Amino acid sequence: MEIHRTEEEQVEAIKNWWKENGTSVVIGVALGIAAIFGVRYWFDYQKAQTQQASALYASVLESIATDKVKAEALASELSKNYSSTPYATLTALNLAKLKVDDKDLKAAQTYLQWVIDNGSDEGFRHVARIRLARLYLEEGNVQQAEQLVKGIKASGFDSEYSELRGDIFLAKGENAQAVESYRLAQTGLQPNSPRSQLLQMKIDDLAVEK
Repeated sequence: MEIHRTEEEQVEAIKNWWKENGTSVVIGVALGIAAIFGVRYWFDYQKAQTQQASALYASVLESIATDKVKAEALASELSKNYSSTPYATLTALNLAKLKVDDKDLKAAQTYLQWVIDNGSDEGFRHVARIRLARLYLEEGNVQQAEQLVKGIKASGFDSEYSELRGDIFLAKGENAQAVESYRLAQTGLQPNSPRSQLLQMKIDDLAVEK
């Protein structure tokens, strides 16, 4: 009899607990299920986006050699609908190079600036910044080039930035600072590497001029 009463008390306790907590339990379970399906949907969506962007990028590369107008149209679609993928960034870098080859520096600058502002990878953004600064130098816009790289520090790109700053100093006629930057750019490079030799040629040229 005591056991029966205990069982009844347990059942009653469960009923009372469910009255108090049942709604929150159902909501919690529903939220958990929604979260699982939400994460799955997000990964499926990201995968689909990447696959579509990859196909568009392949079409861009194919069109660059055969139909530049089509290549630019595809690039516009990539930048608009798939800007978060690396393919949009790679496309912009490729189109910037194409425009440089066509002597359309303004269009090239637009593509490079897009990468700086929207690029999916920090490394790509540094590449675009360095290329854009060099285009400014080529146009004689020394101040814009200098402003673009002012205060920028990037592990893995230190040598490139130092060389670029040396070229900016050189364009300003500040040869001593240019030499210092070129020597800094040589830090960590193998003495016989092509880049180190090029930097040494720049240093030697300035020494001869002096």
